[in-house]
Amino acid sequence: MNRRTAAACAVLTLLTLTAACGTEPGDRADGAPARDLADRVCPVVDATAQDLPTQDGTPMNTPEASALAAAVDPPKRGTGANAAYYDVYSDLIVDQPAGRVALCVTDLERGRAWRAAVAKAHPEVDVERLDLYRGRWSKKTLDAAGDRVWRNPKQYAFPLHTLSRDGTKGLTVGTSAEGAKSADFRKQLTENAGGVAVRVEATGPVEALGGDVKRG
Repeated sequence: MNRRTAAACAVLTLLTLTAACGTEPGDRADGAPARDLADRVCPVVDATAQDLPTQDGTPMNTPEASALAAAVDPPKRGTGANAAYYDVYSDLIVDQPAGRVALCVTDLERGRAWRAAVAKAHPEVDVERLDLYRGRWSKKTLDAAGDRVWRNPKQYAFPLHTLSRDGTKGLTVGTSAEGAKSADFRKQLTENAGGVAVRVEATGPVEALGGDVKRG
């Protein structure tokens, strides 16, 4: 930044706290163009850094980000308006940062197509607030891996209490304290997951609902 630009920035900073001289597009939460961050993995939510509005002391999502997330409408088990993106959708984080939405996908080109489809179907939302990040596993891959792990619980030497899926971390299996310490159990779970990473942690059993064990 040359001296003339620096001086201009100093003046603008005095005029408005939202000025962003000398920064790259997308550094601000509001008013910046959408970003394609293929070199950055799906972010971890940091509620303390989101600077969200509150209601009775409880953080609330911003209306702009909430409306955009609803328009993106991530597919669930390959169903819904955006079912075509089930094989690339990894995660969706609202207000990351405040006023923006992080969409994590395993294929950036498909992610751009998804963003364009949202803009066409929902002109009332601001897709410039939708940033694309790199996801490690798609929901389709995670669902298939979870189904394989859970298909026959009696094959394992330790109980399966819970199962959760994360586009960056993979699968997390809850089991007994003994199972969480077993390297052979983790190896068997990982083999059944077909290459998806598996974490094992000690949890209490979950009550059965309609004959099925409740899982995340």
